[in-house]
Amino acid sequence: MRLRSLTPVRNPLLDESGATAIEYALIAGLMALVCVASFSQLGGVVQAFYTITASLVAAAI
Repeated sequence: MRLRSLTPVRNPLLDESGATAIEYALIAGLMALVCVASFSQLGGVVQAFYTITASLVAAAI
């Protein structure tokens, strides 16, 4: 008589090995979204700064 294998059959619903990768992907996606939003807002501020500076330099010349 042959004995069953000692390693139990794992339930795929209890396997959490891919959960960490999904969590890291969600965090990276959220960080990318925040970066894009902040860069677009910062771009307007930088453009205004250079416009003001250019007009002051042009007036001084």
